[in-house]
Amino acid sequence: MKPVLILLLLISIVSCQDSSYNQETADKILEIFEQRNNVKELFKVWHMIFKKEYDYNTQEGIQKYVTFKKNLKEIQEHNSKNGLYQKGLNSFSDMTYEEFEKYYNLKSMSPEEMRSVLKTFISLDDYTDEEDTIKTKNKAGDRKNIDLRKYMTPVRDQGHCGSCWAFAAMGSLEGVYNVYHRSNMLRDWLSTQQLVDCDTNNNGCNGGKYTKAFDYLGTYFADFESQYKYEQKEGSCRYKSSGHSGIKTAGYNKATDSDSLYELLKRGPVAVSVNANSDFKHYKKGLFDGECSDDVNHGVTLVGWSNIKNNPNSCWIVKNSWGKSWGEDGYIYVLDNTANNHSCNIELYGRQPNLA
Repeated sequence: MKPVLILLLLISIVSCQDSSYNQETADKILEIFEQRNNVKELFKVWHMIFKKEYDYNTQEGIQKYVTFKKNLKEIQEHNSKNGLYQKGLNSFSDMTYEEFEKYYNLKSMSPEEMRSVLKTFISLDDYTDEEDTIKTKNKAGDRKNIDLRKYMTPVRDQGHCGSCWAFAAMGSLEGVYNVYHRSNMLRDWLSTQQLVDCDTNNNGCNGGKYTKAFDYLGTYFADFESQYKYEQKEGSCRYKSSGHSGIKTAGYNKATDSDSLYELLKRGPVAVSVNANSDFKHYKKGLFDGECSDDVNHGVTLVGWSNIKNNPNSCWIVKNSWGKSWGEDGYIYVLDNTANNHSCNIELYGRQPNLA
């Protein structure tokens, strides 16, 4: 197909209202242009697909192109090894990792810092330690698949705001509610903007902790997105004591290893922390086994565990908040392999809200 015809097709696809169809077709178009081995041409098409606001015929555009070429090389070199997962172009492909960290305000926390933050409990009933429960070790081969995606609201994009903690908190709360009320599931998102604006124990777009969000939601009802829309920025609190969802939390359960996390998943989604490094940033599809540090810098929602895709390895199914164009329609499959530090710390800081 001639490049001009492809570009005309691309324009029609981008303007289409069905975003899932958009992305699938856009990926195919990017693949066609990548095979043409003309990076500048590929960059222009990519620039159009992701609706970048800057003009590529400027100094800024040239610098973005240089970064794009470096990221593309990294992606192609990784994919040539035919590993468990593939990297791909996405809306972050013109960013260095440092720019990406700044965009999402990713702030790394060491295991010691994270454990210190999560030591706040509401009551004795919410407090647990290693001696509270007699554990029954469940081998991965004895586990049954859990996939809670049908109980989840659609993937969203947090945009230029470090509010992943709010998306992880509301995502897990939405899922727990839907699993419990199977015949009365939520048809609207819970308001992440409410947490960004009103939860004074967190830092809005400058980061926060989903545990503190659960504490806030133990006092105030969650609003719906339709009542309190997400704006990708901090504003004054507009919470009203009437017209809300009627949903509150009553503390939360915790997981600190693979076994306890799997047990929590049996009753619903779990807010977890991960190390969103450069490999994580470029994830496109497959079973992610990228190397991760001991630090965590990003909150996401765990929605399943599975031996999927005829692969002998098990994995965690994770819902992210970077839009459907990232990963597999906004989700990532992370190898369940704590022994080799390949789970990006998912098992260590799981927290699941209880419904009031």
